[in-house]
Amino acid sequence: MKSYPNLMKPLQIGGIQIKNRLAVAPLGTNRLYGPKGEYTDNGIEYILERARGGFGLIVLGNVVGDMEVDKPNIVDGQIPPSYAPNTWKESAIRLTERVHMYGCKIFYQVGMGRGRMRNNEKAPSALPKYTNPDELTEVLTEEEIECKIKWIIKTAQMAKSAGFDGVEIHAMHWGYLLDQFEMTISNQRTDRFGGDLEHRLTCAREIVEGIKAVCGKDFPVSMRLGMKSYIRGFRQPSLDGTQEAGRDIEETCEVGKLLEKFGYDMLNCNSGIYDSFYYCAPPAYIPKGHNLHLSKQLKAAVNIPVFARDEMMIRI
Repeated sequence: MKSYPNLMKPLQIGGIQIKNRLAVAPLGTNRLYGPKGEYTDNGIEYILERARGGFGLIVLGNVVGDMEVDKPNIVDGQIPPSYAPNTWKESAIRLTERVHMYGCKIFYQVGMGRGRMRNNEKAPSALPKYTNPDELTEVLTEEEIECKIKWIIKTAQMAKSAGFDGVEIHAMHWGYLLDQFEMTISNQRTDRFGGDLEHRLTCAREIVEGIKAVCGKDFPVSMRLGMKSYIRGFRQPSLDGTQEAGRDIEETCEVGKLLEKFGYDMLNCNSGIYDSFYYCAPPAYIPKGHNLHLSKQLKAAVNIPVFARDEMMIRI
């Protein structure tokens, strides 16, 4: 604790306060859910163990809100809340009420999609599919992008009505769909969703503006953000981080400033994408604390809380 004197101090995130700077990073698992996307009793107990352990914030794993564009969209055992809204809400209320009994806050994580990371999903541009690089993805139309944004906003509204303290947007990290919109290597669009950095962040801006409009300006919205891609190209990792073809920390700092300007209340950070997965889920040869030097640079560029994931998430 002497190394981290602020670790157990309260922290303000948007309109809420968490009791300390310890948070459970989002982790997707189909063991939390029943056949209609509801939280099972075992799933609720799994989450509650973290609240009982003293964490100030729990961020759940990603569920894609989209019910229209990318079909089938029910993957990884995570069914959108809109599939069976009443069943989902009843279980979600049981979850949030019990988490709150331990003085812990809980964020729902909702995603826009996975793009080139899934063979059956569309992407911002025609990109080599991650698992089958000889094939190119279909390209999202403007109307389809707007539809995906609509479903995220609707899902965030459902999360608030079920007692969640905030939402986190999945994800401008790991090379998922929002990441593909932000990076020049994967966004060659010439409409309002492409071009310079601010235009490549149009989806991120419209998402947070829409959520704040329906949930209130004090309702916290976080962004899951990758600080460095560690790639030389698609399926070409860069172990030492040189010849970066994705996003480097300098660009991330500019992204962070814009996200704060748009209305995001927190940045939840790590590094790497699927094409350099050993940074996403680091094995023993990746140094401990390898994200902290990046997150310190990002924190210096913004005024909102930055959480960094290594062996644990620590707010700096």
